[in-house]
Amino acid sequence: MMDHSSTSEKPILRKHFRALRNGLSDQQQTHNSDALLKQFVALTQQYSPTKVAVFIANDGELAPNKITQYCWQHNIQTFLPVVDPNHAGHLLFAHYNSESVMTQNKYGIDEPDLTNSHLVDCLALEWVLMPLVAF
Repeated sequence: MMDHSSTSEKPILRKHFRALRNGLSDQQQTHNSDALLKQFVALTQQYSPTKVAVFIANDGELAPNKITQYCWQHNIQTFLPVVDPNHAGHLLFAHYNSESVMTQNKYGIDEPDLTNSHLVDCLALEWVLMPLVAF
């Protein structure tokens, strides 16, 4: 597949789509979150994942909180990405539940505290949910 946007256009496109995303009303966000949960539940019934990486919403991203709660209620282990303090640009995946001790990373996003977390190899994750601006 060919990328038709130039490198200089990408920041403009990201800014445009972030503005659209941030312009969604609370009602639209809730509707979208409910629709995402419905799709997620249908897929879990078909594929039965046991380890799923989720994320903490930031900057108007669709919050996966309902999916996270669903996972906890159905014994699906959840993991959050954590900025690797030893390798710039890398992520670790830490176990996440309602008891997780959280800290803020350098971007101001909550993540599990590494000193109190069980890490999992990313290859052990069956599904990785991630926010995208546009694709």
